[in-house]
Amino acid sequence: MSGELGGNLVSIKVSGNPTSLAEAALERITDNEWQIENEAFRVVDLDTDPVLEQYDGSTNWNEIPYESVDRLSGKFTFSGDGHGTNAEPIRVKSGNYLPMTVAAYAHAYSYNRAVELHEVPRFLDTYKRRIHGTKFASGSLSQWDVKDTYYETALIAGKPVVLEIKATTDGDPQRVWAILENEELSAALDSPQDLAVSFVSTGKLLNL
Repeated sequence: MSGELGGNLVSIKVSGNPTSLAEAALERITDNEWQIENEAFRVVDLDTDPVLEQYDGSTNWNEIPYESVDRLSGKFTFSGDGHGTNAEPIRVKSGNYLPMTVAAYAHAYSYNRAVELHEVPRFLDTYKRRIHGTKFASGSLSQWDVKDTYYETALIAGKPVVLEIKATTDGDPQRVWAILENEELSAALDSPQDLAVSFVSTGKLLNL
């Protein structure tokens, strides 16, 4: 069980502007799954499709296809031969990543993962039947220390960003495509001024 961090040590990272991924190396995870080697480059831009290339063992790099890419973890899935233990190096020929930087430290936050439940009753059923629908997440962040004004900028622009929340000393962070929903400023005589921001997911949720 990983230790919980003190509230004011919970760091909130957000994604920045797209930056070139050219010549970023991939490392083999399994025979059909490779991941961008540099952890800082692993959040792949939604608006550009990466192009990969593989060394031919001599002097050239040739473009190669892939089945899919997980844009929150930088993992590429392949099919066919040429990607196993003895495979030649693979790298990104072109594409963009989103740099993740700390935007705030939260003294309180909430993060909820959920799934829609759809009722599917049959004729003459006495009890309700349900099946899982689409997954989503929502939450809010209350901040002691805001590192920059990225929250306000993203809120006005209405563009999806990647939020990464790490709240334990050795646990995995949560990463999610999200839209910032609103912000609320509050203050009282016996407490510091506080800014709260709420968000809702607009894509995949990832527990790294």
